Amino acid sequence: MYQRETDFEIWKPIRGYEGLYSISNLGRVKREKRVIVNRRGTRQVMNERILKPYHRKGKGLEVTLCKDDHKRTFLVHVLQREHFETSFHD
Repeated sequence: MYQRETDFEIWKPIRGYEGLYSISNLGRVKREKRVIVNRRGTRQVMNERILKPYHRKGKGLEVTLCKDDHKRTFLVHVLQREHFETSFHD
């Protein structure tokens, strides 16, 4: 029996987006499950899902995160480094 790479995956909430998005040590970004009120005023369940990053020429993989109707784009490798490399905060 072998172990899959995802068996060793560790998730941490993205700072400033706690409860909304998380990043893994493997560089995957996911949206957390939550309930929102949409523009028509009805409650909507947003299920957890892995975001699909897109490649920006010359920059690398990027994801767009949304909080309070404001969108912001992040480089995946920078998020991963900020949340998993201990020397980054020293």
